Amino acid sequence: MNKLGTIKPEKADIALLCVSIFCGLIIIGTAITSKLLSTQHGLLICEPRGIALGTVQQAEAIPFEFTIHNKEKVPFKITEVIKPCSCASIDVPVDLVIGSMSSQRFSGALRTTDRRGHYDTSVMINYEVQNFQVSHSKAKAKMLLKLPISVEVLPSIKASQEVIEISRAREVLLTLSPGTSNDFAINNIEVSDHFIKYEPLISKLGIRDTHFQVRLRLDKPTDTDAFGSGSGQELGRYWIEFKTSEEMEPSIRLPITIGTDSS
Repeated sequence: MNKLGTIKPEKADIALLCVSIFCGLIIIGTAITSKLLSTQHGLLICEPRGIALGTVQQAEAIPFEFTIHNKEKVPFKITEVIKPCSCASIDVPVDLVIGSMSSQRFSGALRTTDRRGHYDTSVMINYEVQNFQVSHSKAKAKMLLKLPISVEVLPSIKASQEVIEISRAREVLLTLSPGTSNDFAINNIEVSDHFIKYEPLISKLGIRDTHFQVRLRLDKPTDTDAFGSGSGQELGRYWIEFKTSEEMEPSIRLPITIGTDSS
């Protein structure tokens, strides 16, 4: 340092270089940490990326298999497995560690009893880096691996309408017919609300046949004013349910929407 208290040019250059190196290391470290903690893309990979079970009949369980790959240089621990419902089973245990640069194969099953038509769902697997020591507030943040599952289920009993719309002036004739079954019996009928009236036609309750028809209507025209109508309704709020003789589909619940009548 000279008499004026300023840093000599060569020392100033060295100081600037040190600061630049330090900042560069911070940037590189942040980038590496960001990559390891990324939740948007995930670091574990499923193969296949999704399970397509195709077209199946209603059955107790449709099996499937998949592999989880870890292509990173750090191990990951499974912290949580979230199933969409009791209809899905999967053999990925919580606290399982998938080692670096390794793969593990798993199996699962989807129960399609009571399912009808196209059905989409997903299994969610949360995981975190195992024994990864960094001074970062998100070092233990959960990362997500999503496994989509899709299936087309052929019902034991087909319905002429899967979603029924009735209104003040409109009655609906609903027909049930064999799907994968040859014949069937409807043992009982229930509805969500007292103002939804039904009248069985052709067949009687508890008698096996190849068809079952029921006429649906609203009890009173003024009832629609009390609960609203149209797209504002939550699908499934109103319904009709048939108790059947079929083991794979002991009940059929069809949603009902209340429509409006044009004046």
